[in-house]
Amino acid sequence: TVLGGGMSSRLFTEIREKKGLAYDIHSYVEHFLNSGSFTIYAGC
Repeated sequence: TVLGGGMSSRLFTEIREKKGLAYDIHSYVEHFLNSGSFTIYAGC
């Protein structure tokens, strides 16, 4: 997938493998009653 799927995601491949911008990168979605959040985390 584009943003999920761990080390096989396009996000991971582009940011870590191809560009070397971060060691760890992942994204997640949180659902709340009246709102939510979409987060992308990158660690060096």
